[in-house]
Amino acid sequence: MKRSFVSQPRGFTLLEVLIAITITALLGTGAFWLLTQSLDTRDRVEARADLLQRLQRMDRLLAQDFSQIVDRPIRDGFGDEFPPVYTGESTFLVEFTRTGWRDAAALLQALDTEESLLITRSQLQRVAWRLEEESLHRDYWPVLDRAQDTEARSQKVLEGVEDVALRFLTQSNQWSDTWPATEVSSNPEQTPSRLPKAIEIVIRTVAFGEIRRVFPVAGSFVPPPANAGASGGDSGNPDGGDENEPLEGEGG
Repeated sequence: MKRSFVSQPRGFTLLEVLIAITITALLGTGAFWLLTQSLDTRDRVEARADLLQRLQRMDRLLAQDFSQIVDRPIRDGFGDEFPPVYTGESTFLVEFTRTGWRDAAALLQALDTEESLLITRSQLQRVAWRLEEESLHRDYWPVLDRAQDTEARSQKVLEGVEDVALRFLTQSNQWSDTWPATEVSSNPEQTPSRLPKAIEIVIRTVAFGEIRRVFPVAGSFVPPPANAGASGGDSGNPDGGDENEPLEGEGG
């Protein structure tokens, strides 16, 4: 009698199952690592781009401020006069008066053909820069000649700042670490300018190292008017239009 043999199905051995599990685990670990690295790279790129954007904004603000400095002293809340550019206050790196402060009320009044009751304010602005807890701040006041209750508005411009140094170029092309600078004029009949010819700022940051910029002061090349020394009150509306909007997430 002839016998027929039928092959019986068999499963995976324990060794084969362990090898399959190991390969799957390795593939999953590699995919997770690649995904994690991609997310970390994206976060670093976004953080770097945000920091670069803040750095560019800082450079633009410094250029606008320093290039538009004008010869206009101010009085503080106690009536004491301060020069147009001043570094004597320990709280601030430098304090100065600049022009070019846009007024939304003046713009609306210029567009309105009928009689307008809008109150415009001065285009002059008192600005100060300071370094606090490795952050560079820009402060500005709503009026020039301040009262005792006049408070400055602050903007945090850049974080990760280790140190800031300023130098001022005098009319005799000498650098001074403070302003007003003591300068002896070669022409006794010439009145020394109360403004520097240029301002050099050196900012040492954690992310970008040392940044050095030199900004010319256009107001130093303009002869001051006869009443430049006057520091009368600054009439205007403190709540008028303001180009100094705070950075995202910062108080105004």
